[in-house]
Amino acid sequence: MTINFDENVNCGTVNTTNVTSTSPGWTFSSCSAAQAIFTTSGQAASTAYSVNVTTAVADVAGNALSAAYPFSFTTGTNCAINTPT
Repeated sequence: MTINFDENVNCGTVNTTNVTSTSPGWTFSSCSAAQAIFTTSGQAASTAYSVNVTTAVADVAGNALSAAYPFSFTTGTNCAINTPT
């Protein structure tokens, strides 16, 4: 999951406490400039998950988000993998 901000973020404020998700295996991976990357594992197919970026996330000037930013996403369906014979 890549989260893009409209300005550079203080990466010290980006973590799994300040950016939460109902997705299983939600793990902070990296942060650079205006982008934060989280990984997940064990998601079910065709399932909605939510993410909440809290007001504890701040830009490099120390300005916190003025309001939390919740959003959601839905995983795709399972696909069959055919092994060549």
